[in-house]
Order: sequence, then C-alpha cells, then structure tokens
Amino acid sequence: MKAHKKCIVAEVDEGHMVVSFISPEVALPSQVETALREIHEAADEFNVRRLVINFTHVRHLSSAFLGKLTALHKQLSAKGVQLRLCCMSADAEHAYKLVSLQKLIPLYATEEEALKE
Repeated sequence: MKAHKKCIVAEVDEGHMVVSFISPEVALPSQVETALREIHEAADEFNVRRLVINFTHVRHLSSAFLGKLTALHKQLSAKGVQLRLCCMSADAEHAYKLVSLQKLIPLYATEEEALKE
C-alpha cells in the first residue's frame, strides 16, 4: 500500500514503513516542517514497529532537519516505533556524524539492511 504525500511517499508492509522523499532537497524551513509533519501523519496512520527514512533521492539536507530527527526519534520511541535511516549521500552522512546522530538513530547503507531485525 502506498500513501502519497506532498514531500514524501510512505510504503507500508508487514509492520514496517519506508519513507522516501519526493524532492531532492529538504533544506528550507518550510520543507523541513512539511516533511516532518507528513512523516508524523504517516506514522500515526499505520501501526508499524519500524520506520525507515530512505534518503536515496535527497541531495541536500539541512542541519535543521537532522536536528529535528532527534525529536522525531523520541516521539516514535514513546510509541514503540524504531526509527532507522538509510541511503544517505556522503555529504548528508558527514553532517549526520557531525551532530552525533549515530549514537541515537542507526544509519544503514541500504534499505534492505535497515529493514532487517
């Protein structure tokens, strides 16, 4: 089942959801807020154990978005949902490591790895 949103596409299957971005950029404050709102809405709509955010199509990611992932992680964890990230570009992964998100939210090279137990 696919749920189309303005900034994201959410695919749900067997207790997990994979969120992918439509736009190659999540940098402007309005883009960040819209993306996060849509991720929250998709997570609330379906009962999933794991939510994977796939960054394959994203070429530019703001540090503001990365910072907000911490809050998203806490909100999802409170609902029993694991947040995982995958397929970041080298630049986005560098920023991810600079803000020490790897201590909180795991990053995987591929979507398949992120979906494994």
